[in-house]
Amino acid sequence: MAWLGLGLIGIAASWFDHGTLYPGWAALFPVIGAVALIAAGPAAWLNSKVLASHALVRIGQWSFSIYLWHWPLLYFFRTLGWSQVSPVMLWTVVPLSIGLGVMTHALIESPVKKWALRRTAWGLLIAMSLVGYLGFNVYARHGLDFRERIAIEGFGGVSAESTPGCVAKFSVYRPTFCQIYDDTRPVDVLLLGDSMGHNAFGGVAQAYAAKGVNLAMIGWPGKPPLLRASGVNSTDEAEADLDRLLSDIGDDPRYSTILLTFRLRYVEQVDVNRLAATLEYLRRSGKQVVFLIEPPMLPFAPISCVGMPPLRPQVNKTCSIAEADLPDHYFSDRADVLRVLKAHQIQYFDAHQMLCSDQRCSFLLDGQVMYRTVKYLTEKGSVHVYQGILGNLHQ
Repeated sequence: MAWLGLGLIGIAASWFDHGTLYPGWAALFPVIGAVALIAAGPAAWLNSKVLASHALVRIGQWSFSIYLWHWPLLYFFRTLGWSQVSPVMLWTVVPLSIGLGVMTHALIESPVKKWALRRTAWGLLIAMSLVGYLGFNVYARHGLDFRERIAIEGFGGVSAESTPGCVAKFSVYRPTFCQIYDDTRPVDVLLLGDSMGHNAFGGVAQAYAAKGVNLAMIGWPGKPPLLRASGVNSTDEAEADLDRLLSDIGDDPRYSTILLTFRLRYVEQVDVNRLAATLEYLRRSGKQVVFLIEPPMLPFAPISCVGMPPLRPQVNKTCSIAEADLPDHYFSDRADVLRVLKAHQIQYFDAHQMLCSDQRCSFLLDGQVMYRTVKYLTEKGSVHVYQGILGNLHQ
């Protein structure tokens, strides 16, 4: 029975991987294996001669400390990106976990067991309070992500979320972000969008400025610039403000060109008919409408392309992927949007074509990564991708 138990545990340890549904039926293997080992009793040869040996007993004493160390170490090394370099580096976690586990057992676990109860309680309370405070502090500060932002934005820059002149001009609509390329001049062209507007503004604004045209960008996070569905009453104030803005734009002769953009994923969440209705409304109002198709999201953290010395290496030196490795939904969402645009004969600019060619997508510009997060371009990235918009419109 003892050998059966060891075999079941061995199967679980050697055959199960990240694709195994666990917990579930797979949990029966280690559980039944452990029960079989215990049920075999101390007289079983495997238990008395092997598992009760001095070496394995010692490992058992260290095991909990080793267990406590291995997860944070695995996560730490993966965060550094070392697992992308070589599995050998990842496996350095194993001896490191054992070494730290042995030290923790000898220097902390064993001495604490000999403390008086009151001293132990106070020591544990102070230690847990300190760890809890540090954990909450890191959580409240978004994982201290400012370190990555500084590293990335130092390469390519990031534009302001709003400019004072824009906020004052469009205050009646209470936009979350609002930028005008030149606050001192009248606005000629409007860019409406969700947060994807930030990707486009830097490059598009410069392209229009070269023609003497002043661009404003207005938007709300998570709100595609679409008219509300007919007969649907919403209590969302941002949607109401956006709906009012679209209605007013249709009646305002100052804005002859309207640019629209939003995350392609919203195609699944909103009625495609809303996009069609919005495009048709703006066209009937005499507007030239241009849709900006977003660039692809990165499947990896942009920091992996530049690193953060001395601990985080540059593990993705090419900072590129095969076009086929982009998510399937990215292509299906693009197809859905393009179908509507072509049906209504709407011009569009495809940021994808500025980053992907010959079946490969590259995200480096002069050795600098063009993304500041997996979704958003740096200022230099925006200029590189969108500065050619006026010469690359499709229909």
